[in-house]
Amino acid sequence: MNTERQKRNRAFAAEFLAPADAIRKRLTAGEVSQEDIDDLAGDMGVSPFVVEHQIVNHRLAEVVE
Repeated sequence: MNTERQKRNRAFAAEFLAPADAIRKRLTAGEVSQEDIDDLAGDMGVSPFVVEHQIVNHRLAEVVE
């Protein structure tokens, strides 16, 4: 079970490692593919999960397959 503190800690870590503003600046369309996410993750030195999490949580784009 996730506590509120764990949720806040994870959100802080995600924003620290892959800032939503930095991701937003890299996106050029309203949709993003898994390949785009993988590329962004590689450039930022984080896992694709972190980038996708940021995109979804901040509603930066729609993730498509």
